[in-house]
Amino acid sequence: MVLNVDEIISGKGYKLHSGLNEDETQKLKKYVEKKYFKRIESLSKNHLKKFLKFGISKYHLNSNLIDHNNAWPRKTRLFDEEGIDILKKTHFFNTLKQTFKEMKITNEIHNTIPEIVWRLVRPDCESDVGPLHTDRWFWKINKWAVPKNMTCLKVWIMLGGESKKCGLRVVPKSQKNEKWEYDIVKRDGIIKPLFNEQKYNLDINLLETKPGNAVIFSYDLLHGGIVTRGDECRLSLEFTLFVPKNLS
Repeated sequence: MVLNVDEIISGKGYKLHSGLNEDETQKLKKYVEKKYFKRIESLSKNHLKKFLKFGISKYHLNSNLIDHNNAWPRKTRLFDEEGIDILKKTHFFNTLKQTFKEMKITNEIHNTIPEIVWRLVRPDCESDVGPLHTDRWFWKINKWAVPKNMTCLKVWIMLGGESKKCGLRVVPKSQKNEKWEYDIVKRDGIIKPLFNEQKYNLDINLLETKPGNAVIFSYDLLHGGIVTRGDECRLSLEFTLFVPKNLS
């Protein structure tokens, strides 16, 4: 079944979707967890057993045993061919292909295989989430090229965490406003926008998602992660699609 993209372009700026079924969600979560344990082993083999005991959802209980701030650069959280293949075999990915016909996962930063990134957000850690932003700002200030007659859409999928206690916050219909002001900083090896959300009177909504659920949204939509509450880390994946510019 194809998606109705009107909500993304001319409506709220995003589309909630049931996303992955339970089996697909578990396959992707297990894949990410395997990569996670491999990274932990490379950082602190002596503490690996403790991390194995609690699993990725309880990472925060032992994150003090490693140098968390330097442990997870973007390149360590990229899917490899195995993970990409798992995602592409899901019913949800097939729905995306049926909807957009011509589409391609981008690779704007590392320029190798399609860039699918996973994220891990610990409970009550303000530093694990950034400010609101639109993804187009990244493309504009870094001068990343978009193919002619194509545009970008973002896909975000929750793999683990507690509904209503973590996830994605959005400003509905903000994709229609092109006058937001932001600063530019260099962090993590790339130039990033820095938005002062306190400057504006924003209607910020937390999207209610559970593991497997997906959000497809405009590259001009103001959005960002929310500080995780509860007892589990939020685990999610995301990627950008090139799709035909004329979607209506």
